Amino acid sequence: MSNLFSRLSLRANIVTAAMAAFFLAACGGDGNKANEPDPSAEADFVVDSFGDLSVCTGNREGATAYVKDEDHDYICTDGDWAIDTNADTRKKSSNSKDKAKSGSRSGNQKAAWDYLNREIDYGEMVDGRDGQTYKTVKIGDQVWMAENLNYKVDSSWCGGGKDSTEGDCSKYGRLYLWLTAIDSAKLYKDESIDCGYGKTCSLPDTVYGICPSGWHLPDTTDWKTLFDAVGGKDIAGKMLKSQSGWNDYNGTSGNGTDAYGFSAFPAGGRDSGGDFSLEGDVAQFWSATEYNSISAYSIILFSYHGEYALLDDIYKGGALSVRCLKDDP
Repeated sequence: MSNLFSRLSLRANIVTAAMAAFFLAACGGDGNKANEPDPSAEADFVVDSFGDLSVCTGNREGATAYVKDEDHDYICTDGDWAIDTNADTRKKSSNSKDKAKSGSRSGNQKAAWDYLNREIDYGEMVDGRDGQTYKTVKIGDQVWMAENLNYKVDSSWCGGGKDSTEGDCSKYGRLYLWLTAIDSAKLYKDESIDCGYGKTCSLPDTVYGICPSGWHLPDTTDWKTLFDAVGGKDIAGKMLKSQSGWNDYNGTSGNGTDAYGFSAFPAGGRDSGGDFSLEGDVAQFWSATEYNSISAYSIILFSYHGEYALLDDIYKGGALSVRCLKDDP
């Protein structure tokens, strides 16, 4: 299916385009309160009453919640919700981990974090090349980046674009040519080979590619391992897609459950002619496995066939998203 990218672009013309649902809540109020501080702004959860709070489990230890009808902050500690006596101090601080889970952004936080699953305890890694921080998640025995790579190099573009205009890198990450993704200048970290469109390559078992140090570009075996860990490819789409940001199709939500925190986000792609399409409808990730001289394997998740994940070959001249996988110890 080397022309799959073009067929997907045609399919996009019949897909209902809907506004993406954001985790960020819009706060209303009358004009004379517009400049007052929002007492819930720093809480991980906001509920109407104490009875609406979720159970304080171990993975929520330290999480905070604002209860509207009591106008109080609570904190999950030792299995119970207790009034947070340090709420005022906490609200004045800038704890980036808490803010990232609540969907509030400041400092090095970015729009991509608004679409993470708030029930998941994410790790973090820093790309030493440009200082960017990425959320990470362990699924089975693998550790994945929980957002799309956003490392700027030649032959890469901001995802989520329309027509010939790039989108928002902070939200969608970047789209890379396959040649750029495998980063043929760094296949062995310091050796280069001649690879790309129209040429077949002799690739090593591990392709570090465009990924940060300690991480690599997953091959088809790595992706299949991920699918197995979330219940198989027939439901992997639902399990891996973010809980918001996907377009509806024929009245059915395209969002996933994001049950494992992978938070796949629909950045769409860029074709060889320079046009962007399928934002909100498709997430496409390169693999390090070549199909032939003009195409390589990729993983595709859809809004309009939301349950499954497709592993198929894509024309190397298109630009897709990249998720990196942590190297084995």
